[in-house]
Amino acid sequence: MLKTHFNQIEDELLTVSRRLIAAGHSLHKGTPREIFIRNYLERHLSSLLSIGSGEVIDAESTPGYSRPQVDIVVFKRQFPKIHLGGDIDAFFVESVVATIEVKSKLTEGELRKAMSAALKLKALHRDDASVWTIGSGYKPPGILCFLIAYDGPAKMGTVRNWISRLDTELGVSYPPLESTLSDRLKVVAPALDGIFVLGKGLSVHDSLPISLISDEQRALRPEVRWITADVERGGLLLFFCVLTASGCGVVMHGLNALEYLKNAQLDVRNLMVTP
Repeated sequence: MLKTHFNQIEDELLTVSRRLIAAGHSLHKGTPREIFIRNYLERHLSSLLSIGSGEVIDAESTPGYSRPQVDIVVFKRQFPKIHLGGDIDAFFVESVVATIEVKSKLTEGELRKAMSAALKLKALHRDDASVWTIGSGYKPPGILCFLIAYDGPAKMGTVRNWISRLDTELGVSYPPLESTLSDRLKVVAPALDGIFVLGKGLSVHDSLPISLISDEQRALRPEVRWITADVERGGLLLFFCVLTASGCGVVMHGLNALEYLKNAQLDVRNLMVTP
């Protein structure tokens, strides 16, 4: 049932985008994001999660520093957010489950921008004292960063080649990976964790909780990091399973607000300490 349902959702997303183009409305920056939120995320996300747009900050973030503007931030509903004006908010890094960049068409240039932003997001520090682990289940060891595109190259192998080229250009350094998925779940990719092109296929870092290969295959090729596949339908189902597993696990995050005050300078006058 799930496969049929998400295949239909993928068809719907592609149909809406093609209808806009056929009507003479180019997919400007806001439209693909809005379609994806309205027709997919709002209908399928757990009630534990919320959707926003804006910046992600940590305790070391400073005013005036250039931070990536994220299309979609998926964050834990119980956390606060800082309203910056318009539709833009700032989200505490401890609250963020995943970020999603939505593109009308994936090109090497758009991938470069998304990877550069992901590198900055992955460099943010989450306070370990704010995380509690209860029982088993997938516990993302950091923010997950995804890219969703409505169109792209005919073959996903082209995207994989772009990743390799941009890894060198951007100086992406990958952590070592063990030969079993259970061990790989303890790390996140240093930049993007997954790229999904609707109607075309996917390319995902092999440290996500849902995989297309087995540990037996990993043992034969332990150097494998990326799983790339051409698939007309099914990528959206895989993305749903990854996002659900990432946001509904049994890891709990609090917020150590004092960490965000350690660099703040308060102009205190007439301080009184009395019995």
